[in-house]
Amino acid sequence: MITSLAGSCAWCCRRLLHGWGLLSVLSVLVSAVEIVAWLHCDWTSSADIQALMGFNWQLSTPYFLMAFCASSMQQVFPSTFSRWLRANRRYIGLAFAVVVGWQFATICRFSLRFPSELVSFHADAFQYLEDSIFIYVGLMVLTSFRFVYRHMSLAAWRHLHKTGIFLLGSLFFSNYLFELTVRSDMKTMIETLAFALAFGLRGVSAWQQSAKLKGRVVFVAGAALSGFGVMLIWDLFGLQTDKGVHWTRVLFMTGVAAALLLGLSPLVLRRRIGGRFRGWLCENQKYFFFILAFNGLLYGALVALPPWWVAGRGLP
Repeated sequence: MITSLAGSCAWCCRRLLHGWGLLSVLSVLVSAVEIVAWLHCDWTSSADIQALMGFNWQLSTPYFLMAFCASSMQQVFPSTFSRWLRANRRYIGLAFAVVVGWQFATICRFSLRFPSELVSFHADAFQYLEDSIFIYVGLMVLTSFRFVYRHMSLAAWRHLHKTGIFLLGSLFFSNYLFELTVRSDMKTMIETLAFALAFGLRGVSAWQQSAKLKGRVVFVAGAALSGFGVMLIWDLFGLQTDKGVHWTRVLFMTGVAAALLLGLSPLVLRRRIGGRFRGWLCENQKYFFFILAFNGLLYGALVALPPWWVAGRGLP
């Protein structure tokens, strides 16, 4: 009798901690928390609703981090937990989408009560990128079901999900970095550090699979870092201020110096360092110069912006 009961409990735990059972448990927990938050929110107060929006992103952060780190953790730190995390990444990602759904509902309700304040949010350059969260999450959710992804090629599916998860991770990380500049409390520092470690883990994983980190992938990664840095500076300082222009120049000079150093390093390291690393540098040498050219063109485009265009964006 006891053995049978123990076996039944173990079977129930396995069902609830894997696959659709795990998604059901996480969705019920998230929805219960959200319902309580909605009941305690003062919907006549703009500040209260905005606080609820911030709470929703806080609630979604652990789910996103687990989905973001699942594959790289399995490769870098193989264990029972990392195998479980990798096997259930899809369902944890869908649980993240449930929180995003609650956030979308909150924003819709906010837009009905305070439409003018919602419009003012879009004076922020990053807000347009944040809006893309809902588009990408919607696409990733749809393509997580077999009746949709069976009509896609494997390459297209991977590109969509990889682009989406890195875009979401970059937006989360940039927001936490911005919060860290506003208030340096322990909670914000821990959250920012968690995303920094997550990206570091993905970097280590990519380095271990360096055969994939070559050619156009190197150029796209370098160009994405430059673009992300520009958007971050734009959001923090605004390009119409001397401080914003100063930090934009610092960013581009750093990017140009790094790309030039990596592009010329195969010649410098010819007799000093050999093996896999130098081979990777030689193979991707021209792409480092492409990154150098991209930084120059992007900087030139920003410098050429007329003052009336920059000021007219309503940037901070």
